[in-house]
Amino acid sequence: SADGRTLYFASDRPGGYGGMDIWKAELGADGAWGEPVNLGNAVNTDKNEDFPFISLENVLYFSSNGRPAASGGYDIFSFDPTSSAPAVVNLGEPFNTRDDDFGFILSDDGAYGFFVSNRPGGMGMTDIYSFSIAK
Repeated sequence: SADGRTLYFASDRPGGYGGMDIWKAELGADGAWGEPVNLGNAVNTDKNEDFPFISLENVLYFSSNGRPAASGGYDIFSFDPTSSAPAVVNLGEPFNTRDDDFGFILSDDGAYGFFVSNRPGGMGMTDIYSFSIAK
């Protein structure tokens, strides 16, 4: 997290919903990490949720192959837990395709970022793509 006190990670540890799940752990005042907490079924499905990234605005970006709104394979989603009505949102095109799209990150100012995809037309089997956001 932006303040360095919350660590988000993906794991197939016991206590999840199936496959890989997104978890978080809080850094205690004593400098020790607390017990991991599963983000629950608002984020996790019975398949795989992977590649979490938390923005400076505390929006969680992750990839899933278990959400009904998926274009195919892994798609990139966002989840804002501070919203008055938190919901998982599919980022849609051009980020998501019928192929696997994952590993989404944003710059601190939100002006550009990167993601990974195995869509056709890349340089190899899986490629890193950059993007910019007009402000």
